[in-house]
Amino acid sequence: MGDSRCVIPQTTPRLLAASIICGLVACNGSSSPPPPGATPPPPVPSLVSITVRVEDSLPRPVADARVEITSGDDAGKFAMTPANGRITIEGRTIDAALSLRISKPGLSSADLRLPSSDSIHLVGLIPDVLLDLAGEHQLTVEADTLCELPEIARARTYQATFTPGTNTPWYFNIQLSGASFFSNLDHFATFVNSDALRYEIYLPGFLEEDPMIEQLSPTEYFAFMGEAIAEANQSDTVITARFLGSISYCEATPTTTYDECGPITACFSESHKLILTRQ
Repeated sequence: MGDSRCVIPQTTPRLLAASIICGLVACNGSSSPPPPGATPPPPVPSLVSITVRVEDSLPRPVADARVEITSGDDAGKFAMTPANGRITIEGRTIDAALSLRISKPGLSSADLRLPSSDSIHLVGLIPDVLLDLAGEHQLTVEADTLCELPEIARARTYQATFTPGTNTPWYFNIQLSGASFFSNLDHFATFVNSDALRYEIYLPGFLEEDPMIEQLSPTEYFAFMGEAIAEANQSDTVITARFLGSISYCEATPTTTYDECGPITACFSESHKLILTRQ
């Protein structure tokens, strides 16, 4: 009678269930309280994996950027980006997120806090010194010498006004003038870093990429579109870019629009040129 242990008769038909209950609950049915002053176990860190792709302002991949963990058990661990700018880094943390600092001499730094993810996080680092192209210049569009285009469409020169973005000094809008252009098909974007520039010669955001279209005469049209990259220094007065894209010419009646004219003589090439003459 004085034994207070929980005893389960061997003949009880619910032996298994009773044994489990007896192991978890005292005989009076109440849970055993934790010992006074007991310290709860510390949280267990989990492994977080983050993939980043580091780019500059053109954008181009950035090699040798330092990607460092600045939080969690692995704070101070770092890795360097390869030539393609993409790297995966892992660290242990208790809140399923890592703080990172991405840096490279000569470029801005970025501080991020990211959760573990299979996606790639794009990180832009802007050069400390940027090419300044603001102002009035001349821009010549020159076709590949192998293109079969009429003489009037082999080279066209325009006045080009470079206007930097208000809060984005690495971006310039180029407004073309000195010719008769279609409405809204007379400007495009240029991106710069410290030693190069990149033209995007189309209007993004439309269902299709729209070219720059000049009306040469009531019955002739000239159009060009594509991308171009050139190395450049601030002291350069002439910057020649290799232009990958299409240059085209077509004839039409005075009442026909560019979309309806034809036949169109077009030349797609990697060897067109954009020649910027700074004034």
